[in-house]
Amino acid sequence: MTADVMTPEQRSRCMRQIKSKDTSLELVVRSGLHRMGLRFRKHYARIPGSPDVAFPRARLAVFLDGDFWHGRMFRAWKGKLPDFWLRKITRNRARDASNRLEIRRMGWSFIRLWEHDVKEDLPGSLSRIADAVLKASSLAGVPPPAAALPARHVPQLSWRESAKAISRALGKQPRKAAARAGAKARDRAEDAKKPAVASKSVAFRTGRKTAHGTRENGKPEPGNSAAAGPPMTDTREDNDKEPPVTSVHGKQVTRRKSPPVQAGKASPEKCG
Repeated sequence: MTADVMTPEQRSRCMRQIKSKDTSLELVVRSGLHRMGLRFRKHYARIPGSPDVAFPRARLAVFLDGDFWHGRMFRAWKGKLPDFWLRKITRNRARDASNRLEIRRMGWSFIRLWEHDVKEDLPGSLSRIADAVLKASSLAGVPPPAAALPARHVPQLSWRESAKAISRALGKQPRKAAARAGAKARDRAEDAKKPAVASKSVAFRTGRKTAHGTRENGKPEPGNSAAAGPPMTDTREDNDKEPPVTSVHGKQVTRRKSPPVQAGKASPEKCG
C-alpha cells in the first residue's frame, strides 16, 4: 500500500469537485429510458441508497454504479490503492450491501448496472431495465407500462453518440446564461455612468427638494431662503382659465366666477 500523495486540504478540494448526481452515466441512461416512453423518479430518497432511477408503482430501484467508486472487480486491483482510497471504497461497498438488504426487506426489487456494461452495450442495458420493470410490475400486481412490453422500441444509439448529444444540449445552457448575465452587467455599468437627473415636476409633486430649494407648497425650505428662487405658482391669468363645469339634475351647468372686488368698494350683494 502506498500513501496518499495529496495533503488533506488538496484531497478535500478535489473531492468537492466530483459530482455525485446527474453524472454522464445517469444522463445517458435516463435519456434512453425517456425515449422508450418509460417514466420514473430520479434520486428517490424514500428508498435506502437513493437509487438513481426508481419505478415506485413497480417497486423497482435501479442503481447506476461507477466502476471505481463502487469497486467493480475490487479484488483484482484493491492492492494498488493508497490507504485513503482503500478505506473509502471498502466503506462504499459495505454501504451498498446494507442498502440492498434493506431494500429487500421493504418489498422492493433492484437492478444494478455497472458503468462498464452501460458503455459497452447501451441498448442492452436499457432492455435489461425494461425487462426488470416488466417483472417487478407482475410481482407488485400492477399493470406494466406499455414501454416495458416485449414489443418495445429501444433506441439503437451507442454510448458515445448519446453522451455527445447530451453534452451539446447541456453546453448551450451555460453559454446562454453567461451571455444574459454579461448583458445585464453591461446595462448596469452604463446606468451607473449616467448622471442621476431628477424631474422637477416629480420632485415638486412628491414634496421632495427641488433645484430651487422649494417643497410641495412652493415655499422655500427653512434655512435656504437665499438660494431659493421664485415660488412655483401658476402664472396664467384667471380669465384664461376654463370655467368649472358642474352637473345639476343631470345637466351640465357652467359656473362663472364673480368679478374681483376692488379695494375700497363694497360688493353689490352687501349694499343696503
